[in-house]
Amino acid sequence: MDGTGSIGRLTRSDFGPSAPCSPCGRELCCSTFLPRFAPVSIKMAKHQNLAMSPTRVSGQCGRLKCCLVYEDASYVEAAAALPRVGRRVETPDGAGRVDQRAA
Repeated sequence: MDGTGSIGRLTRSDFGPSAPCSPCGRELCCSTFLPRFAPVSIKMAKHQNLAMSPTRVSGQCGRLKCCLVYEDASYVEAAAALPRVGRRVETPDGAGRVDQRAA
């Protein structure tokens, strides 16, 4: 409530120490260890090959999940080391072509 009796939109900072658990089973990042909120973009979800469904990429506050920021660098680094889709590769079982990259 905003003091006028109306219920406003929840923000990340509305979740305090008694916040519920996130889908990963841990307490919400925004209520436990985040000193400030880093900008989160939909591009980060794309790097992680997440379904672009609002329920998949949104946190309990309705904004993009905070954890996307912390995992983004790992996904970008891993993607740089993997062969691109369509590229021919040699494996112990013989030659092949990359059809897709798993998330």
